[in-house]
Amino acid sequence: KQFSRANAGKYSWLTGLMKCAKCGYALKINYVKSEDKYYLICSGKSNFAICDNRISVNLRELENYIADKIDKMLNEAPPDDVIPATKKYSTEILDIEQKIERLVNALAESGDIAVSYISKQIESLHKSRDELMKRSRSEPTKISKLDFKTLSFEDKKIIVAEFIDKILIVVEC
Repeated sequence: KQFSRANAGKYSWLTGLMKCAKCGYALKINYVKSEDKYYLICSGKSNFAICDNRISVNLRELENYIADKIDKMLNEAPPDDVIPATKKYSTEILDIEQKIERLVNALAESGDIAVSYISKQIESLHKSRDELMKRSRSEPTKISKLDFKTLSFEDKKIIVAEFIDKILIVVEC
């Protein structure tokens, strides 16, 4: 079994995600100086001679293809005003949730008389929390769309890791 090295790559933001479709081993990056190009090589073939997959994929072409697909997905995301402004109210909501949790714990240890008072307080806090949640949804936060191709190498690695589990490269016919 191979260990994942998804964040170790320095030649491509796809490093660690690319796998041979035939044997499942990771693909290594090979730089051909005479052509000034990066190609992919199956680790199962080069390290263990257990695979006969002949991969002839130009890494930069693959990156451009995937970048185009990610840009398309990002552009198809909902408009900016659909995203709720939960960060603005998050500390207040968290504070109310902590109070509710403390009251619930107190409720478990209290007598019959205190139960009604604690329950009323929990209901009041719950209503306040719901009101803050409604307000946060009605006041959208403006965010700008991401342009994937202009992001830094590290940012691309983070975004790609969110969108892609693995990329299987098949034999070229």
